[in-house]
Amino acid sequence: MRRNFFQKTILPIIGTDINCSINFLKSKGLTKRSMCFVYYSRDIYRLACSKIKDKFVWKCGNKQCLKFRTTLSIRNNSFFEKTRIDLQMRVYSIYLWSINTSHKNIGVLARLGHNMVADMCRSFRNACVEFFTRNPIFLSGPGIICQIDERSFFHKQKYHGGTNARTSSLGFCDG
Repeated sequence: MRRNFFQKTILPIIGTDINCSINFLKSKGLTKRSMCFVYYSRDIYRLACSKIKDKFVWKCGNKQCLKFRTTLSIRNNSFFEKTRIDLQMRVYSIYLWSINTSHKNIGVLARLGHNMVADMCRSFRNACVEFFTRNPIFLSGPGIICQIDERSFFHKQKYHGGTNARTSSLGFCDG
């Protein structure tokens, strides 16, 4: 499953031009589909720009607008706003992080430094925390009892030398 997803989804994004990556990110809601500067949203368009790493910017074409000819990055007001890594490597890093690849291997495969990988993984975790804080998952309901085995969460380390053992936790809902 993982290999098939990589070949069909991730590889075309990181292996082709930036336009394919931007369209994928727009379809998933990670970047904006359109931009509105002030009042005139119909005259905002995406423009190719070779000077910028992402190759595209938002530009206002309405002469009556206060922001006429102003350009904004396509990363503006998105998850990628504060990064300087190109979008394709960022998508690849998200994929590697989501399949529990070690920080060292993410750095090697995406050609990124250790500090950059650590900062990126921290931002991924923070984004997940923010998402699940806004959208909590409720496991119970009327007449349903949910039990989670917590023994794998609180135990003394014995043989793993200070690192958490990779064990899965099993939960059951009775209903």
